[in-house]
Amino acid sequence: MRAIVEHFGAVDVLVNNAALGHLQRVEEADDALLQLEVNTNLLGPIYCIRSAIPLMRARGGGDIVNITSESVRLPYPFLTVYAAAKSAIETLSVGLRAELRGENIRVSVLRSGRLAESGFNRDWPEERRAEYREIVQKEGYYAFSGEPISPEITAQAIVDLVCLPRAARVDLLELRAS
Repeated sequence: MRAIVEHFGAVDVLVNNAALGHLQRVEEADDALLQLEVNTNLLGPIYCIRSAIPLMRARGGGDIVNITSESVRLPYPFLTVYAAAKSAIETLSVGLRAELRGENIRVSVLRSGRLAESGFNRDWPEERRAEYREIVQKEGYYAFSGEPISPEITAQAIVDLVCLPRAARVDLLELRAS
């Protein structure tokens, strides 16, 4: 945040878009991967928020947009920890709205469906990936999700959120392809 302020002079918008998921059953989960997943998906956004709030307050307001996942409502198999961390971000957002009431800092959640382009699954082991795909197709997870949405549409939704008049707020926007 210090480098951002030095370069731009202030922080107006914080978009917490961290997303890291390891395909593992909770009972078999590797400790290092669990810690990395929770640190990335939960603690990282908390640290960013904690740093951004005083900067936004000094500027007279701002926007915090926390990106979560449709897996909050329907956790995918082997991604239970990921879904739990994203659920925690949604709960954190509700609490932040109460803590920041009257300070002109909006807190929004954009709950995203599957993205058409993403590096989210790039490091998944091929054997576990095949098992995962078989389960999610057979049990209807992809049918629930619908088609993947483009990152450009998601980015535009974030821009639209933060460009709303200050008198308006969006607590939760769930975004999927039509």
